[in-house]
Amino acid sequence: MLLAACGGQQALAASPSPARRPAEHTEHGEGSLPPALDALESEAEDAYDYALDGQVSRVAAEAHGMTERWRAFRARAASAGASEVVLDQMDAAVRGLEESAHQGVDPVVLARVTNALSAPMADLFGLYDTAVPSAVLELDYLGREVALDARQGKFNDAGVHLHRLELVFSSVGDAALEQHGQREVADFQASIDGMRAAIVARDAARLETAATSELELVDGLERVFGRSQGIQDSEAEDDD
Repeated sequence: MLLAACGGQQALAASPSPARRPAEHTEHGEGSLPPALDALESEAEDAYDYALDGQVSRVAAEAHGMTERWRAFRARAASAGASEVVLDQMDAAVRGLEESAHQGVDPVVLARVTNALSAPMADLFGLYDTAVPSAVLELDYLGREVALDARQGKFNDAGVHLHRLELVFSSVGDAALEQHGQREVADFQASIDGMRAAIVARDAARLETAATSELELVDGLERVFGRSQGIQDSEAEDDD
């Protein structure tokens, strides 16, 4: 993820992730993003990739490290204003991953358990000042959920996750347009349309391809906000 650089259950549950309010704290946070939180988010993404590749031992190693990192960071997150709901969600996610990584579960199931660590990240990142709206992290999380739904042929769940993704994108896209990200917004909307069409057609391969494309396009949105921040920083230096 480029977020920081620009400024960011039950293990075997079969139903869609619980609905969450998109993160709102994207402008006036508690100072710069702590490296420990940035590292935790990055490690969660790495563990997701390892899970899909069936590298269970690497997932287990990442799970142990993330558990220790979260335990060390939890009090700081609470002090910064993280709600008990978010803290409990993160507690459950790290616990679920450690348990699942030692149970030899299916790679796709393990990947979904791993992705649960990314669910609270938008709220946690939203506690701090970042150039990229923290809700962008939710686009990553939901895109991965849709990709996993495709692998498991869960088209109804994919529809739920896509609807949530569209709600988040409605605000992120508007913000990106204000930063001259017309092309990136158009490309992202096209990926949403592709996912919707694949769900209607119940075409799992097409849906996974579209969801994978969405994940790549999230990076483009991050660059839009990072580019804007770079311009602002340059103008500030000129004023000095």
